[in-house]
Amino acid sequence: GIQQGEEQKLIELICRKVRKGKSLSTIADELEEEVSVVSPIYDAVLKCAPDYDSSKVYVLLHNDK
Repeated sequence: GIQQGEEQKLIELICRKVRKGKSLSTIADELEEEVSVVSPIYDAVLKCAPDYDSSKVYVLLHNDK
């Protein structure tokens, strides 16, 4: 419940920042998260380009596990 909501929010924020052309390290720094936390989400967001649909990113992340 709560963890899923927090993850969805993080995915949405990363989607927005990728749309603005920000790099992985910049996004991690701005969100005050480790690169290791942001990296898998960032990679999934790039796979969902150009629409960057956060729900598709979430499904992609959880189907890879």
